[in-house]
Amino acid sequence: MTDILIDTNILMHANNNHENTQGDCIALLEYLLSSSEMICVDNEIDLDKSMILHEYYDNLKTHGTAGRNFIERMLRLKRFKPVTRQTEHRVTKIINQHINRDKHVDKIFIKTTYNSADKTFVSHDYEDFQDHKRVFFKRTLNINIIQARDLL
Repeated sequence: MTDILIDTNILMHANNNHENTQGDCIALLEYLLSSSEMICVDNEIDLDKSMILHEYYDNLKTHGTAGRNFIERMLRLKRFKPVTRQTEHRVTKIINQHINRDKHVDKIFIKTTYNSADKTFVSHDYEDFQDHKRVFFKRTLNINIIQARDLL
C-alpha cells in the first residue's frame, strides 16, 4: 500500500484508555510511522484548506497525546499527501445518497479516499459507516473501509 486515509476516531481512540480498540489504534500509528505509506488529506497540506487536517486538529487539541503526536510527526516527516476531494458527478451523487446530509466531513473523507491511489479508509465509526455501507462502497466505488487491526 502507498497511501491511506485515517478517520479522526482512530487518532482519538489511540488517546483513550477506556476504548477497547486503543491497542489496535496505537499499533496502527506505530506501523504507519515505520512504513513508507503516506496519509492522504484533502486538497492541500494546510489547516486553512484541508478539512481533514482541520478536523484532526479540532479534535486533538491536547499536546503530547498519541494521536496529536502522530499527526505532528507525520507533518515533520512530510508524510501527508494532498489528494483532491472533487469527484465526478456520478460519484458525488452516490456518496451523497449514502452518507447523511449533515455529515459533510465524512463525505470529504470518502471522496478523498475515492481519489487516493489505494482507496483505503481506516475507521472505527460504525454509526456512520455500518457494515452494509462498507460493503456498498467496496462494491460500487472500490473503496475499502477497514478497521485498524485489518492493517496489522
